[in-house]
Amino acid sequence: MKKRLSAIILMLAVFTSGAFAANAYQKSITVNYDVNLEINGRVPQLTDVNGKAVKPFTYDGTTYVPIRAVAEEMGAYVGYDSASGTAIVFQDDVEAMYTAYSIGEASRKLQWAVENTLQCCELYNTNDMSRSDFMSTVKSIADDATVAANDAKEKYGSAVDNQNIYIEDIDLCMSELTSELNTANSFFEYAGNFANSKSSSDLAKLFSARNEIVINEKAVKAVDSFMQTMW
Repeated sequence: MKKRLSAIILMLAVFTSGAFAANAYQKSITVNYDVNLEINGRVPQLTDVNGKAVKPFTYDGTTYVPIRAVAEEMGAYVGYDSASGTAIVFQDDVEAMYTAYSIGEASRKLQWAVENTLQCCELYNTNDMSRSDFMSTVKSIADDATVAANDAKEKYGSAVDNQNIYIEDIDLCMSELTSELNTANSFFEYAGNFANSKSSSDLAKLFSARNEIVINEKAVKAVDSFMQTMW
């Protein structure tokens, strides 16, 4: 099924709205219920979370609409963070694509980390890099990849919490990334062993783990496949 093309444009936009409600106050106002609402060519039946009818109104030249009713009418998820007093709106297709994009970026970061670590191994093996430089450089590379992976995990967790309708597609992408992360953890453990041994067997383990992540590219392929279905 073709999905909304506008999601591509919005993919990198911030789709969570709201701010901390500092210095909240109450004010009595007079509003006018003299405005009708039409969404995508039809007049919606707007209701609150309890099913009670709600209406838009105007005040001081501005039209106000009930955010939950309108957002849900347009296919979005609406939540509320009571700790910060923030109303949160998630459009499923935008959230799904943004999550998938983050997973793909995390996978590419892992590939980059693995390839750069192997280059360091070659320099260390030929004594063109000291052991301390090798260890600190590999740690920095691994930490950089970990940041991207944690970002993808956080976005995936939000999509799950929001009951995103595309969650099964994102599940597959995340499953492949999780597998790559497990392999990467072993890879960096092998790199630590290689720092102590410089043995050919430890180097062989590094290349085997590298092939599983870089050659297969399962997470990136899963993300690309999902993105194509959204066109």
